[in-house]
Formats: sequence, structure tokens, C-alpha cells
Amino acid sequence: MSFIIENGILRHYRQNRFTPETKIIIPGGVMEISAFAFDDCREILSVQMPGTVRKIGNSAFGFCENLQTIRMSRQITEIEGYAFHACENLRSIIIPENLSVIREFTFCKCTSLQAVRIPEKIGLIDIFAFWGCENLETVVIPGQVRNIKEAAFQRCRHLKTVRIRNHPRQIQIAKDAFADCHPKLKIIYEV
Repeated sequence: MSFIIENGILRHYRQNRFTPETKIIIPGGVMEISAFAFDDCREILSVQMPGTVRKIGNSAFGFCENLQTIRMSRQITEIEGYAFHACENLRSIIIPENLSVIREFTFCKCTSLQAVRIPEKIGLIDIFAFWGCENLETVVIPGQVRNIKEAAFQRCRHLKTVRIRNHPRQIQIAKDAFADCHPKLKIIYEV
């Protein structure tokens, strides 16, 4: 594996064209994964992060279309937009507890994504955050979420149940946040 790391920031992963790595273990001491660090690394199947990682940059893993599993640091406080955009084989994700926002396009077009656990501290699910996650079936929105932006879950064709642990007056949901989902989609408020 060939990482370019400067002052605790993983700037780039240089993939070997002849014998590409499929399992990536990010070295200890890395505090940030820079924007585009693994972008378009199509051979990667799994990623494991050390507990030192605090931030994942814009499109850091974008278009890693064969990425199936990722074990994130529990210490992450920021994941920028597009971070996992078009990771078509990513099946499940545990979003770190310390995040307060799921940014724009973060998991957009993760077409194999079936399960997502949204942490309690999330207050905003931004535009197109889960757009096109066609195999997502159930989502539980914690009580701290105050805003679900445009197209956040649009085109999640198998999404049948959304449980919102909040009162309808306490949360703003864009009118197309759940557009083009399963025709029998149920949005249930659990107050």
C-alpha cells in the first residue's frame, strides 16, 4: 500500500495498477482523510480506519464502486459531502455518533445500501444525502433531526418505512425528501 501522509492527513492513496489492494487498513495516527484521497479506487472492497481519524474529506471514497464494508473511527466529527458518493456495493454503514450533520450527496447512489443507523446527535440530513439508495428499506430518524432537505431520500425505491422519533411540528421535511420511493411508503411519527 502506498499512502501519502503529511502531518496526520492522509492526502492520497496510490493504487498499484498491477496488484491492486482490495483490503485497506489506514495506518494509526491518521487524523484526517483528505478530499479525493481514495476517489475512484475501484478495486477496494473494504476499509478499516484507526481510532485517530476525526474527519473524512469531500469525495474521499467517491466512486469506489466495489467498496462493500467500511469500519469508521468512532471519533469522527465531520464527514464532508460526497464522501461515499456512488459506492455502489456498500451494503451497510454505521455513521459515527459524534456527527451532527449528514452532508449533501454523502451516500448518494450507494445502490446496495440496505441498512443505515442514523446517530442521535444528527440535526440535519442535507440535500441528496441518500438519493438513489435503491435497496434501503427502513430508516429511523432520531429525535434531534430538525431538518430533512430536498431529495434527501429521493429514489430510494425499496424504502417502505420511515420512523421519525419526533413530533411533526418539530421537524421540517422538504416536500420531495422522500419522492420516488416505494409506492406504499409509510412515514410514522413516534412521539
